[in-house]
Amino acid sequence: MSKGKQIAFTLLLMYLALVAINRTTFVNAEPTEEYKGSGYCISCHPDQGGEYSQSAHTNGYSNEDFQEVWADLGSTADCLECHTTGYDKTTETYALAEVQCEACHGPGDTMERDTSPELCGECHTGPFPTYDEWVNSGPSHGTADCMTCHNEHTSKMEFETPDETCGQCHDSHVIQVDDSTHGLNDVGCVDCHMNIEEADFYNGIQAKTGHSFNPKEHELDCSSCHDRPLEKHDVLGEKATACLSCHGDIHELKLELVNRETYDNDEPVALCAQCHNERYTDWSQGTHGAHDNPQAVCTECHDPHIPTINKISTLEPIPTRELDDPAPLLYKIAFVVVLEILAFSVWILRRYNNV
Repeated sequence: MSKGKQIAFTLLLMYLALVAINRTTFVNAEPTEEYKGSGYCISCHPDQGGEYSQSAHTNGYSNEDFQEVWADLGSTADCLECHTTGYDKTTETYALAEVQCEACHGPGDTMERDTSPELCGECHTGPFPTYDEWVNSGPSHGTADCMTCHNEHTSKMEFETPDETCGQCHDSHVIQVDDSTHGLNDVGCVDCHMNIEEADFYNGIQAKTGHSFNPKEHELDCSSCHDRPLEKHDVLGEKATACLSCHGDIHELKLELVNRETYDNDEPVALCAQCHNERYTDWSQGTHGAHDNPQAVCTECHDPHIPTINKISTLEPIPTRELDDPAPLLYKIAFVVVLEILAFSVWILRRYNNV
């Protein structure tokens, strides 16, 4: 074979090899558009399959509660978009029951790896507006996404307790709560920050999933746990509004002034002085205390929740002082009278003898 033919033949072989490589790459990268079910995925990904089996996604369609409500609402096809895999709006049919691997990763060998909140938000919205609440949860959660707190396959929290989950980013707050009365009584972040309410599908009322993390959303009511009725101090507001007027440092439950200065609960003078300035002035100049060396603080005499002293109602009752038995007193008087009579008699006798 001539040298020219050898070069041509070599180039042909190289061309055919490149075509074969490109064809193979194209075939492997192209989605099959055929849903094969979780069993197909788990055959190569058993660990992820074990995690997925713990998720509520596994019975997104067969769940009894869903089936009951869905039937009551006329088995509307709209629900199937999130409760099945491979739902086709045009035909109102689905490829697979339940929320299987391919619902998130794409059909067949597509293997999308999108873990953005927007992917979760395709279903976690509407009746269960988790995504919408998260979007409105404020800048503190702007760098966090669903996977920051939840395992992508089990959907469960990444940590054993909610406080540990919150502590990833809010460790200083968790430490403060742990050392407070709340922490010592097992009151955690979610007790105040997550308001969860069930959806009412029959009346078109959305659920609340707690992902706005805003305590004010459900009118946080301290009195639901603390039986502390306010008298006179009810002018500070209602429910938590009144409580936080004084206990403003909500994580450590310390007293907080309007300038954000904090004091322990047994140091109330500066807090009371904000509103009761005249009484503070009298107190600081009187015998009960001085501003630099207090002897008796406000709460030693006043119950901070019912502060009025009306007939000493907030103090221990003054013991009734009983008079002594009157009989001994009469004896004393009679004895003095007798002594005076005797003394007068002696004086008369001496005067008579001298005459």
